[in-house]
Amino acid sequence: MAMRLSVLIFFFSLSPAVIFSQASYKYWVEFTDKKFNEYSTSHPEKFLSPAALLRRQRQHIPVTEVDLPVSSCYLDSIRKKGLPVIAVSKWLNGVIVAVEDTETINLIRPLSFVKEIKLVALPSLKRSRADSLKPAHSLQICNTPSLYGASEKQITLMNGHCLHQMGFRGKGMLIAVLDAGFFRVDSFRAFDSLRAHGKIIATRDFVNPARPFYATHSHGMSVLSLMGGNVPDTLTGTAPDASYALIITEDADSEYPVEEYLWACGAEYADSLGADIINSSLGYSSFDDARMNHRYADMNGETTPCARAAALAALRGMIVCISAGNEGGKSWNKIITPGDAKYCLTLGAVDSLGRYASFSSRGPSADGRIKPDLCTMGALAFVQTWNGQFGRGNGTSFASPLAAGMVASLWQAFPEKTNFEIMNAIRLSASLALNPNDSMGYGIPDFDKAFTILNQAVYPVNQPSGVNLWPNPFHDWLHIGFNSIVEEPFTVELIDLGGTIVYSHVQEAPYASHWHLMMPATLKKGFYLCRISSGQDVFLFKIIKQ
Repeated sequence: MAMRLSVLIFFFSLSPAVIFSQASYKYWVEFTDKKFNEYSTSHPEKFLSPAALLRRQRQHIPVTEVDLPVSSCYLDSIRKKGLPVIAVSKWLNGVIVAVEDTETINLIRPLSFVKEIKLVALPSLKRSRADSLKPAHSLQICNTPSLYGASEKQITLMNGHCLHQMGFRGKGMLIAVLDAGFFRVDSFRAFDSLRAHGKIIATRDFVNPARPFYATHSHGMSVLSLMGGNVPDTLTGTAPDASYALIITEDADSEYPVEEYLWACGAEYADSLGADIINSSLGYSSFDDARMNHRYADMNGETTPCARAAALAALRGMIVCISAGNEGGKSWNKIITPGDAKYCLTLGAVDSLGRYASFSSRGPSADGRIKPDLCTMGALAFVQTWNGQFGRGNGTSFASPLAAGMVASLWQAFPEKTNFEIMNAIRLSASLALNPNDSMGYGIPDFDKAFTILNQAVYPVNQPSGVNLWPNPFHDWLHIGFNSIVEEPFTVELIDLGGTIVYSHVQEAPYASHWHLMMPATLKKGFYLCRISSGQDVFLFKIIKQ
């Protein structure tokens, strides 16, 4: 759980609804397929919201079977057996059911469409653990001349103020925040501007919908203040003009894998709202029942449900910012899920001088990808606290929203760019872009430089038919696709940021349009310029080797 950091925790009594929700066994039930579905990918407008469709259309992302709702006849069959369905995930194609004993689940095991049943939570009344935070009264913020107040350094460290000065503060962007709770966001002054301008466009609690939404955990509230906070001369977030969807997927009173499936449900809800960015300051590796613990080998981007869902969100056009975890120096030491997710930005922490924070989880991912991707000031970050004051806290939970807000501000400036183009520009701007490592990834992003990179983007020249290159980032293979049949040889070259050609391949063209090139195992991780030459046509792409 992401609360393993210096954050603010507020205790309050459990309502009967909360007790009921926890005093049950929860199972993940995965289905074999989506047969007998009443919807079709040829008519996505019948099951995807206009906002979700618009994001896909803007980035030329096709609608696939993954986007189809779970087959309603399967849901009906589960319910007819007397099992209450408490959550549904179309991306993972399954449901979470809650039962009072371990025998009831056997009623659905014979059903032909049930692929897997997994116990993901035990009955629990465990309460939250309190962590430390430097008290607000120890900070002297009144004499700070900057408009940002004590939050200045966490923004200027990544040149975020440059975007703000140009007027890019996240306006028109929607950030979905997946967290444990948003205590008093409806009353604290850090969020006055969000409330006054109607910027909180949706709220949803996947853990316990019956409880008062703003009387929950304070972790997400502090996280939100780093993006949407706006108290002149005291605290300014990285995207104070953005809109926000507040989504509770984390049960702060216990720690079980069910929360990873709820994370997937939360990401799907963000998709349905048309969110541009997801911030998730949550992470998982160990649970209250040690038999459910993850292994480091699971941190490969393909094993855990939340990492899979994060990648699916990215493939649907969103930018997903995720905290790396606070396991640095502990026995685990490595990133925790969904920080291992593919196609996402995983954030580690540095201090105000840009030095690696020892608590920040290290990479790489179990399959060797560079993680974390980036680092921001998660050490002694200045936040809104649970008691209505302001204070400093430690954790990659604070590094992620600092980045997410700046991503929104940058994307506001270049709305025509895809999520991958935005992410690649940010990685390229970072302090360690030439020499990424396992503690800070590509380093501290420079959003002024990222703006320049996008403003001077390299485009193909002399492009009679067009060419595409994927995936980006890539690992072992590069796929090249022309929009028409190629009748003459072409050359593929990779050039490092120092200008050296590190890979060159002449491809004969047997009247085809697509090729798959295996990259040499000795090719180092990092940024490259890919140059594809065919006759008088030259195509240039910025790509990343992971």
